Amino acid sequence: MPPLQASGRLEAGRASTRSASPILSHPAPPAAILYYSDGQLDPYLLGVCQRQLLRARGDLPIYCVTLKPMDFGDVRIVLPGERGALQLFKQILAGLEAMPPEIETVLLAEHDVLYPPEHFVMTQESSDFFYYDRSRWQVDATSGRAVFYMTYQTAGLFAHRMLLLEHYRARVARVEREGRFDKRIGHEPGLFKAPRGIDLRKALSARCDVPYIDLRHAGNFTSTRWSTHQFRDKRTCEGWVEADRVPSWGVTAGRMADFLRDLDRANEARVA
Repeated sequence: MPPLQASGRLEAGRASTRSASPILSHPAPPAAILYYSDGQLDPYLLGVCQRQLLRARGDLPIYCVTLKPMDFGDVRIVLPGERGALQLFKQILAGLEAMPPEIETVLLAEHDVLYPPEHFVMTQESSDFFYYDRSRWQVDATSGRAVFYMTYQTAGLFAHRMLLLEHYRARVARVEREGRFDKRIGHEPGLFKAPRGIDLRKALSARCDVPYIDLRHAGNFTSTRWSTHQFRDKRTCEGWVEADRVPSWGVTAGRMADFLRDLDRANEARVA
């Protein structure tokens, strides 16, 4: 398979044993966004994030997989069940299986994340690796407190569809076989090798020029850390930065309500 388009800075991932450099080729292969939600996010935050995603996606189709019906996305899949790790993996798998064979690149999108358009022009240079956009800032949805550190998050994951299919089929099967989700295997593909992890595939790190914002709120599926003291392994909070603003997005601290309102109005004006 020929190299696929890469955008932004590409680096060796924590779980990788090799480095890679971007290879640019045009046109980009067919791609799609896999959006998933448990339907429990505050309706206002949900709407703001969805409208931002609609602006940022360009012409990419959105495959929406939720636990209850939701008026969002080009292809809508409802997968009833209780919120949890296994259900989340099943949602991602359902979205991947619903995509036609011509879709090569899949970018995952979470319901409480604000994505810039630049994120969705990032595609992998190889079909053999999982890629993570690590230009993530976590921002408190109430206070606007902003923190950056180098981390791998499913919210920034993109890879070849068949690679993701292979992984999530194996992940769902393993969790079902073991009867529970063991946090030691991690949520993110490619960070741990089997037998601890799911497979022997590796992860590479990418950095988009414009970061994405991971909103932190009372209902986040994963815990939020606001201090380096909360990390037992300090290597997992490399590059820690605390700020009152997010680069390319503006000031968030002390004005989060205004920040979200202004962003939403700007998106409405662009649509109009």
